[in-house]
Amino acid sequence: QMKDGTILCVVVPGDANGSGTVNSADIRALQKAILGEEELSGAFYTAADVDCNGTVDTRDLLLVIQMFEQKG
Repeated sequence: QMKDGTILCVVVPGDANGSGTVNSADIRALQKAILGEEELSGAFYTAADVDCNGTVDTRDLLLVIQMFEQKG
């Protein structure tokens, strides 16, 4: 929280579950969101929209998979 009372939220690109890192759970969360099985909102949606085009889609999923693979 800032001195003026403003609360900041830090978003890790690709971290759709808010764990602080990109992992296999994020890949599954994106898959579920794309299939309509789960809804992402707020900071989770922002983190999942890796290409920042306003939509969580297969391109974001591919980018998150690449991020995960590069980590390992």
